[in-house]
Amino acid sequence: MLGAKQDSVALTPYHPSWRYRFQIEVIALRRALKSPNLYVEHIGSTAIPNIAAKAILDLLVYSDAKTEALDLAEDLAALNYRCISNDSTCQTFVKEKGDVITHHLIFANPESKHWQNAIEFRDCMLKHPTLAKHYELEKLRLATLFPSSSKDYLSARAGFIETVLTTSDATLSKGTTNPSLLLQDHAVAKTQYR
Repeated sequence: MLGAKQDSVALTPYHPSWRYRFQIEVIALRRALKSPNLYVEHIGSTAIPNIAAKAILDLLVYSDAKTEALDLAEDLAALNYRCISNDSTCQTFVKEKGDVITHHLIFANPESKHWQNAIEFRDCMLKHPTLAKHYELEKLRLATLFPSSSKDYLSARAGFIETVLTTSDATLSKGTTNPSLLLQDHAVAKTQYR
């Protein structure tokens, strides 16, 4: 099942169909945009097996020019996407069915911080399943604090992500590192939301 209401922070258990649905969406995008070699990455929590997520697929699309994504807006509209953000580093579209969002489509340059952080965080979670489980617990905790405010949920979650991104892979790969201790810095940020 895919989809979540705009401001809802309802998390659902991981579903194996998310990977398949990502692949189906990539095929649809390549056809609609007449770009058989369109490079798309599956990011976000639906790309991380066995952790709860908002049931919204996040797709990161290679874009080397800011105008490229906006030029494709009409073709994307045929797939029910609409632009919700257009800044200097990326353009974001959402796919909706009524008041439910099913997909986020982000166009970014692979040299951008947005692209690099999204891929690095996803890859870190895939490489370190114990850390991914801690991420899931943090998301579940924040979802209970902010059940109807995606903005506050995302803001609070950002501290965890930043901590992971600033921790060296060598530290994470030691295997003896306790993720709870590793993320002590994040605990300070958490106290403001209790």
